[in-house]
Amino acid sequence: MTLLDIPEELFVQICGYSGTRISWNIMVSCRSMYKLIECRAIWVNQLHQLSSEHAIVGGTYDLHSMSTSEIRQVVIRPHRFEQAVQFEEIKPIRYQTTMGDEFVFETKLAPGGRWLVTLCSPNSEQGPKFRRIWDLHSKAQVSEPCASLPVKEVDLVFSWS
Repeated sequence: MTLLDIPEELFVQICGYSGTRISWNIMVSCRSMYKLIECRAIWVNQLHQLSSEHAIVGGTYDLHSMSTSEIRQVVIRPHRFEQAVQFEEIKPIRYQTTMGDEFVFETKLAPGGRWLVTLCSPNSEQGPKFRRIWDLHSKAQVSEPCASLPVKEVDLVFSWS
């Protein structure tokens, strides 16, 4: 028995455990596996995992109106971005601010990609912490946060849900 002989339902479950990178690599390297991995259920499952991992709000993607290839493109986009940066195909932009040297503990990109939320502390890890909201579509040469809120230790956990 080969991997191609197992039932599709079982193959979908196996791919659910393998992760996007492995599914994509199998798909592009083995023509006979391509049709199995092209299964919509695999990519929908991968999209749910991606949404959970990156705190993407439910309803961001309309799965019913999206084709399998559109869902697959959404799922592999982070992997392709990582590869592009790793192999210097693209260079990250430099973002300037007058906030000075800040220690950034955490960053989250809001769905849609316009707003960046950071947890930071001016000048050191030990200082007071602030939650800052940045408008990435700002046309200003030097960006300032749209909002800056002091954060207590008990409020440090952050999620979109």
